[in-house]
Amino acid sequence: KLLGELLDADALARIALGEGRGIDWTLCETPIEQCFRRVDGEGRWLRWTASMIDSDTDDEDRVFAVLEDVSESRRLGEEMRYQASHDAMTGLVNRREIDHRLQQSIDDGRSFGDAHAFLFLDLDQFKLINDTCGHVAGDQLLRQIAGVLMLHMRSNDWMGRLGGDEFAIFLDHTGLDEALHIAERLRRALSASTFAWDGKRFNVTCSIGIARISGEQVDASDVLRSADRACYQAKEDGRNCIRVYRESDQLMSRRRDDLAWVAEIREAIVEGRIVLHAQRIEALHGPATLSYEILVRLVDAQGVVYPPDRFLPAAERFGEAVSIDRLVIAMALRQLDDHPAHLQALDLCHLNISAQSIANPDFCSHVANLLDISRVPPAKLCFELTETAAIGNMTRAREFIDEMRRRGCKIALDDFGSGMASFAYLKTLPVDVLKIDGVFIRDLANNAVDPVLVRSMCEVARSLGKITVAEWVEDRALIDRLHELGVDQAQGYGIHEPCALDELIAATTTHKAAENF
Repeated sequence: KLLGELLDADALARIALGEGRGIDWTLCETPIEQCFRRVDGEGRWLRWTASMIDSDTDDEDRVFAVLEDVSESRRLGEEMRYQASHDAMTGLVNRREIDHRLQQSIDDGRSFGDAHAFLFLDLDQFKLINDTCGHVAGDQLLRQIAGVLMLHMRSNDWMGRLGGDEFAIFLDHTGLDEALHIAERLRRALSASTFAWDGKRFNVTCSIGIARISGEQVDASDVLRSADRACYQAKEDGRNCIRVYRESDQLMSRRRDDLAWVAEIREAIVEGRIVLHAQRIEALHGPATLSYEILVRLVDAQGVVYPPDRFLPAAERFGEAVSIDRLVIAMALRQLDDHPAHLQALDLCHLNISAQSIANPDFCSHVANLLDISRVPPAKLCFELTETAAIGNMTRAREFIDEMRRRGCKIALDDFGSGMASFAYLKTLPVDVLKIDGVFIRDLANNAVDPVLVRSMCEVARSLGKITVAEWVEDRALIDRLHELGVDQAQGYGIHEPCALDELIAATTTHKAAENF
């Protein structure tokens, strides 16, 4: 009777012999944890064991029990499990728990035919608020967003935070049409809300991607990728809108192809299938020199060689451009180190730097470290930055330019003239070489405007002490015209078809090839 007062009915039933037959004490001989009620009604978790004791003096059954209060350890265990599955900032389930729940829903769909919907929600203005008001404001915004969304969700659905400003919303037993209706309700709720901080007010909008969940998916990552692709398309289409993932959609397929390229790039880096090619740059004035631009190629597992325009867009879109830049610079320095005769003949080796690398705060120091351990004279290196990359992150671009020039390297501004304010930026970007965008070169002989523009670029460059290089020179017949307009150097398939850097290096080590240069 006393034990019945200490344990609730369910706990008691787990150790009972059956209705009215008492306790099965053999079940208590191994430690078990159960919640006992104190006199004041508070529950305490105890780990206990019990065993029957034979009596020598009477026929009464006696039980010897050892009890240990484990309430605190259980509380700590539950707290740790909660922290492992929840986002500390918003209190929502985290990425790990989202993956677990999604996988469970896929397994259920495979077993029972259940179908659900999944929303991938990405805030449109988070970076602006974070940069303008600071991380504390950004954190507060995320908590506010979570609260607004929760108010407009159904009781049988759940929401989690994927990371950054990305949220996951699971819609239980919901078709795509109903999911669209719910997503629109959430989008409108956010659009109607404002975020106030330090006297400033910000409108809040989001882009939402929707994916169907069923037993057809392989795992949780399939659902996340599909919804992410749809969300990306929503952003591409102007933000503050909703898109549904459909495998047949051409734009979605392009996104899938990009993700496949990202996987291929990562494997190629690990397996050494990133290779270097080079394209010579010819001087139009004075003696011939050996200068070239390093070009990257990717070789797939079957040996097919791909040019950069096939895989670099995906690399830049998904954050792999920095890894490629670092690898290319390291490989180029290593090859030049290994061929001193070629290095001695070399005038300038051009290396491209992506906008992503310029924006990376650790990239400049990484390149500086590579230069410190290399025997290649910095004066033989020229780092090329596209005009749009430099303008897009002027502060970091200037830091990189200043550090590399301090070490003796040269800097080229690639695609010069492609921006509306190209000349204005020459006052703030201390570059050594201007590579004239090929759009001004390819039709040079067919219109009257391009020659005027090219001549003006050359005159400005010469007055500032900078070298000019004409890109996309596809016909040697243009050489005389470029010389006449004041261009210093030329590059393109009409000058030299790119070849493996190894081949170019080998050619410069023979006397006969040297005469051809």
